This record gives sequence, C-alpha cells and structure tokens, in this order.
Amino acid sequence: MKLNRKTTRQIQSRQLYRKGWSIKGLALVSMLAMSSWSLAEIKTDYLDPIKFDDIQSTERSRKQSVTLIQEELDGYLHDKGEQYLKSGHQLSIQFTDVDRAGRIEYSSTGRGYRVLRDLVRVRIEFNYVLKDESGKVIREGKESLKKNERVNSIESRSRSRDTLYYETALLEKWLSDLYQ
Repeated sequence: MKLNRKTTRQIQSRQLYRKGWSIKGLALVSMLAMSSWSLAEIKTDYLDPIKFDDIQSTERSRKQSVTLIQEELDGYLHDKGEQYLKSGHQLSIQFTDVDRAGRIEYSSTGRGYRVLRDLVRVRIEFNYVLKDESGKVIREGKESLKKNERVNSIESRSRSRDTLYYETALLEKWLSDLYQ
C-alpha cells in the first residue's frame, strides 16, 4: 500500500507519541516536517472555455460540458503533480483551447453521440509557467499539443471509454518531458 505524505506524518506522530513525546513536541515535529516537505502543485485556469472549439459533451449543455471537462482535467492534473514535478515546484496552466477526440454526431432521433472514427485528432492549447520552490520562474511558454491517433487497436478502444483518455494521454506525455 502506497502512503501519501500526510498519512506518513500521522503514523510517525503516533509512533513518537507512544514513545513518550509530548503534544507540544509532536506539534513542533509536525510543523518542521511540513515545512521541509513542500509538495509539488499544478494550478489550472481556463481562458473563456465556453468558446473552446470542441468542449461539448453529449446530453449536456455547453456550460455543463465546460464544468465537467474542467473538473476532470483539474482532477487529473492534481493527481499528476507529485509524479512529474520536482518537490516544491508549481506549474500554472491556462488552457486557451481544447479540441477533443472524436466528433458529436446526431441520430435520426436527435440524440447526440461522440463518435471516434479510425483516426482521431486531439488538440490542446495552453500557456504555462513553471516555478521552483522559491517562486523563481524556471520555464514558461505557450504550447499547442496535437496528435492524430489510430483507434483501431483493442487497447485504444477499451481506454477510449474514459471521457478524456486521448486528451490526458497528450498532457501526460508533455508533463513527462517538462524538465528535458
């Protein structure tokens, strides 16, 4: 079982308390541990997302679609912060456009479906600023990530059921190359 830093601190505090440490001593140890463990963080912002090229989800209004996509991207990036960023670093991303994989097509009854053909195109545009633990800007820029991907493999088709599989895969590749 993988423990996060907060859980690890709680276990260590309990162990010290059992060994006779006072509450004040434990508080001091906790404060020192928290100050020395500066977590990596990714912050996101969206520049006029209602106008993004292809943010629409089926069965939802454009505004509801924007909220859903923002929540999914924010959650995904929040989870990846510690994996890809160095300790104490902060990455700020301002999304300027998202063109999701597939297209919405409508049936004869008027119901919309997101359809992924054999080849899908994904595009994500954003500005970013990467800062170190002291707040100094290490890297900044504007990115336009694009990828055409075949959807005909079994693996691709099974993963494509995730709402933002192709978009998050594109972002993960970019994050893995961020320090190179």
